[in-house]
Amino acid sequence: MARPLNRMWRLSHAVQGGPSDEEIAWHEEPAAELTDGDVLVESTHVVIDSIVTGMPAAEGAPLPCAAIGKVIESRDPRVPVGSTVSGLFGAQTHPRVPGNTVFVHPDNALTDEDYLGAVSYIGATALLAVQEVVKPQHGETVVVTAASSTVGALAGQLAKREGARVVGVTTSAAHSSWLIGELGFDAAIDRRSEDLGPALSRLCPEGIDCVIDGLGGTVLDACLAQLAMHARLALYGTAQQARPAAPVHFGQLVAKRARLHGLSFLDYPLELAGTLETLTDLVTSKRLRYRLEQLEGLEHTAAALRRSRGEAETIVLRIAS
Repeated sequence: MARPLNRMWRLSHAVQGGPSDEEIAWHEEPAAELTDGDVLVESTHVVIDSIVTGMPAAEGAPLPCAAIGKVIESRDPRVPVGSTVSGLFGAQTHPRVPGNTVFVHPDNALTDEDYLGAVSYIGATALLAVQEVVKPQHGETVVVTAASSTVGALAGQLAKREGARVVGVTTSAAHSSWLIGELGFDAAIDRRSEDLGPALSRLCPEGIDCVIDGLGGTVLDACLAQLAMHARLALYGTAQQARPAAPVHFGQLVAKRARLHGLSFLDYPLELAGTLETLTDLVTSKRLRYRLEQLEGLEHTAAALRRSRGEAETIVLRIAS
């Protein structure tokens, strides 16, 4: 029997950060044969997000990203054919992966979209940033950059649940209205129509106690300039890293005795199960809201990469069956 055709975007050379359009190439080959313990997945959705696409990867490897799909062959008795699974499968239609690396979706009230967004490494990053890193106290001011991204939107809501005052930084008036009107942020700044530094000074007159940042660059620098004493910062991404602007106000970390923590969900293996359980409860009880943008077809990967790299957006690519 002929093997299914595995279509993929793979790296033209080894990378240490998010690749450019020129560093990925389309490739097709028969799906790999299974060995004991493997499963073959037919991907239905691929997630393009700078948290994962920025991971180091070898030449010829599929572009790193998360995916959801159905198991169509299995040599792992714990993962039967027909299971819906997710994992870090890469940008490919028919990945062969070890069965012990997939998450088998339980039969519950969650949707595929929930496992692509809130109940995933994306939601885990937001929850870990709030509960394990910045730990906002009641009444403190939290600034969330890339606030209309999935991580940012979730992190802002979680900080509000801790009693913090939350200011979101975003890129449009429509995003600002959504953050305030639907998600409960206290304020929002459209940084494309308002100068970010003066806006932060106006909205954070006592300084910024906590920053949850996925951008770096000039946006992080504007936050550094407004830090309160003993501020805490969670940096989970550097989507602006290609822009020529190193932080000018880096010395504020010393002056304000602040703590900057580079965050990866991979550093919390023991906490992940409990984190996903908490997120499941919050999503099923409608206490946590989010939205994802979906595009049709794996061929839109390059465009999704550009958006993810520029604004820390999460783009879901739906793969036609």
